[in-house]
Amino acid sequence: MMVYTSAGELLAEESYHDMHARYGSPWYLAHRIDLHNELKTLAFGEQYPGRTAELNLASKVVHIDADNGVIRLEDGQEHKADLIVGADGIHSITRALVFGGSKAHHTGTSCYRFVMNAEDIQGDPACSPARSDGRCRIFLSDTKRVVIYPCRNGDILNFVCMYKDASEDIIDGWNSASSTEELLRTFSDFGPIVTNCLKKATNVKRWRLLQQDPVDRWIQGRCCLIGDAAHPMLPHQGQGGGQAIEDGVSLGPLLPLGTTPSQVPAALELYQQVRYDRASKIEWLSRTQQAGNTRLTSRQIHDFIYGHDVGEYAKHSRSSKLLL
Repeated sequence: MMVYTSAGELLAEESYHDMHARYGSPWYLAHRIDLHNELKTLAFGEQYPGRTAELNLASKVVHIDADNGVIRLEDGQEHKADLIVGADGIHSITRALVFGGSKAHHTGTSCYRFVMNAEDIQGDPACSPARSDGRCRIFLSDTKRVVIYPCRNGDILNFVCMYKDASEDIIDGWNSASSTEELLRTFSDFGPIVTNCLKKATNVKRWRLLQQDPVDRWIQGRCCLIGDAAHPMLPHQGQGGGQAIEDGVSLGPLLPLGTTPSQVPAALELYQQVRYDRASKIEWLSRTQQAGNTRLTSRQIHDFIYGHDVGEYAKHSRSSKLLL
């Protein structure tokens, strides 16, 4: 990873080539849609063992009976299950209906995001050193940052451009459209190395970074929260998707094949123990890094985030507990 001033002067360089030796796996930079598509293939692909998932669209949930495992839809249909998993994001209906808590609020930072083909800047000397060589690059000022990282084997570059913004005129969501002109106005104080890249941007999206006051519990009866519904992350540790996946991975060993319906509430108590403290600490890190308050080194943070095997931890927690 390379860190520069907004003018393009190198501030720091950090190697991630030893991630496999340190933590057992390389450090991957993935395009969100590629990750989504792979997860969808795992869930719906008939080539994998187990029951294939079913997807029902336009099914708005209006009531949840967490103790009995029943949800009611807007059209009056009811569905009953042994387990209800609320994976519905920072504006979670599951969280609101079962756990309460505050609504999401604006942090005072907003973000432009777009992708471009790496070849669009690879041959342009005006964009050096932003040209991709497989490393993440960050350009910083006191109140703004531009993060550029390669995805899809280096074929595309993902741009994340954060800045202070007190306005309330942005529609919450991933598809609030902006423009290249607005992007360039916001980052006009950055050097030509950055702005020459930003001029090439197309299909620019903008959204507000939101956070939410924590709730004490993510489980109730047969219902649990995972991902941003439980612990909404700011992007400063890059752990929003990672921690949601850890939540899901932990549920496998905690609810192995053969778990009876009567054992589900006790298994979810283990889920609370396995996930709450860890994910809450990482959520805190994502907030404090934005504020510049953490005194931890990057190595200490990486050891905590990447040095944890959630599957083994959940398996050990399940095997050491007798569920009646």
